[in-house]
Amino acid sequence: MDFINHILDIIKFILFILPWCGTLWGAHQKLYSSSIRYFFFIKKIINRIKDTNWKLTAMYSVENNADFWNVLDDIISERFGNYRKSFNLHNKRQYEFKYYSLIVQYNLENSDSEFVKIELLFSNMNVTYKNALERLSELRKFFIALERKLMLDNNNIQYNFDIVFSDFANPFYGVLIQRLGPEHIEYFECVLNPDVLSDRRVINTNRKISVFKDKINICDSNFDNIEEIAKKCLLLEV
Repeated sequence: MDFINHILDIIKFILFILPWCGTLWGAHQKLYSSSIRYFFFIKKIINRIKDTNWKLTAMYSVENNADFWNVLDDIISERFGNYRKSFNLHNKRQYEFKYYSLIVQYNLENSDSEFVKIELLFSNMNVTYKNALERLSELRKFFIALERKLMLDNNNIQYNFDIVFSDFANPFYGVLIQRLGPEHIEYFECVLNPDVLSDRRVINTNRKISVFKDKINICDSNFDNIEEIAKKCLLLEV
């Protein structure tokens, strides 16, 4: 008899909470589709267990007489310790250090001019939510050291940073098109004013944020700005 009463109590409890579950689920659906704060709150919880892929390039305009390769070698050694070069050509080298792989291309076509173009291409980086802030800080310190040693200003620098959401939906794309339904979108690109996600007010025509279906692209001549915006995109603190 006690067992039957116990079963009946469980059934009564289930019948009691079912309407509340339906009400809560309906409230969740409404808030998820109408409140940006709630949408990002849910996405932030989900994103804690997801990785992102980073693609980072830097373009520098360096004085032709600068001792670029020695400067770069010294800074990598100072900041990361041991490193190796997979190949070591006069105008192209690949560095392996810590968990980074970096290809550097030195444009010799303009070797007769006062400045030469140098491109730094980091290989695809898989970054967890947990270590994202550490990686951003580490990269910022590396770039600041390089800029100072080469005596560069913002007119000689351009950073291009992709945050790719490879195995889950880009939350910024989701909040922008959730009312339409992703199945109806073949291609998507939205260019945002960087002031939306940055506390820094900078007049720079090369500074922009682009939201695509699976990634966010940040372009800026100052990696401090890149770090600030990337933090807000990764932590969804908007």
